[in-house]
Amino acid sequence: IASVFGFAGQFDYGAANDFLDAFANYQNSRSNTHTVAINWDSWADVGMSVSTDPADMTDERKRDLEVAIKPAEGVDALCRTLNTNLGQVVVVTRDLHKQFEFLFPTEGQGSENGEAGTEDSQSGQTKYSRPVMSNEYVAPSDDVQQSLADIWQDIFGIDNVGIHDDFYELGGHSLLAARLTARVRERFNIDLALQTFFEKQTISELSDIILEKLVEQEGSETISGILSEIEQQS
Repeated sequence: IASVFGFAGQFDYGAANDFLDAFANYQNSRSNTHTVAINWDSWADVGMSVSTDPADMTDERKRDLEVAIKPAEGVDALCRTLNTNLGQVVVVTRDLHKQFEFLFPTEGQGSENGEAGTEDSQSGQTKYSRPVMSNEYVAPSDDVQQSLADIWQDIFGIDNVGIHDDFYELGGHSLLAARLTARVRERFNIDLALQTFFEKQTISELSDIILEKLVEQEGSETISGILSEIEQQS
């Protein structure tokens, strides 16, 4: 799960695991051979978490191992995963969203290329110009798309995210997908699997899924009221 949480001091290890996540998605988009990346939490009794024990992290490591994946649980999770068509699965023993919110309580992301940005008058966050994309900018056409665009702009730290802009082309990865999952759950009060952000890579595609979820949960007659609330929150 280093590529999901990006633990301090593990830049190279996290980057290597990020590559594995991206490679699994790449393979599945170009090949009929199913490829899956499994983001494992710490394992108890076996593996790196047991065999490495830095002196200054003994107490923390001990607490982690108390709730780590038991070997039998890990084998069961592996068998279940191999019986799905998912391209990426995160296996953790604690609530993924709560863990993420604890590790990353703040929002917004700076530019990766060092360019100067402008500060958003409402959020106080620095926003950077929309990068050169393979598609033209298309503005949101409804409240759900606008709300998603606001979230994406906060997460990526850029202005004018279009509804057809690709998640990966904007610089998306598993860590940002986890942040988006938490924000969508908070804004729309629905649960989306992390995998959704790897399969539905644009705001346009994602908004269709969200509307379907809202109809399933609330019924079509109450959707207009929910959308009105979302518009007010935006």
